[in-house]
Amino acid sequence: MRQAADPRVVVVDASVALKWAFNDEEHVAQALALRDDFLVRGTLHLAAPTLFAYELVNGVSSAIRRRRLERALGSQVLQIMAEMQLDLQLPRLDRVFEIALDCGLSAYDSAYVALAEALAADLWTADRLLFERGREQFPWVKWIGDYPL
Repeated sequence: MRQAADPRVVVVDASVALKWAFNDEEHVAQALALRDDFLVRGTLHLAAPTLFAYELVNGVSSAIRRRRLERALGSQVLQIMAEMQLDLQLPRLDRVFEIALDCGLSAYDSAYVALAEALAADLWTADRLLFERGREQFPWVKWIGDYPL
């Protein structure tokens, strides 16, 4: 009997993951399709740099301060995301530094690009600046709006 293939590894940034909690943004359907490919279908293995967890907390706490989300629901969102068990890794700092300087990106955004490069994986983002600057040099930086439904 043939065994199922290992899931394909992709890197996901916090801008995509936050769409799993906020249904009033653009490209939510694509973000949910990516999430479901990981959680439901098991065709993807999701990875992110370790800073991903802090970016999620920042995004949720910002939404609470802006009255976009209730505090209790924010706690629930973070608990659910923690239980998803994304593979959090520390990318090489020298590579993060090089990408930040070469692409004019923040170190935070560069960490996602560096990790995707190290894993030979696509990086899915909803961050327009990261997408525009990253895709010029790195064809694996993908726009979440292009994720197949």
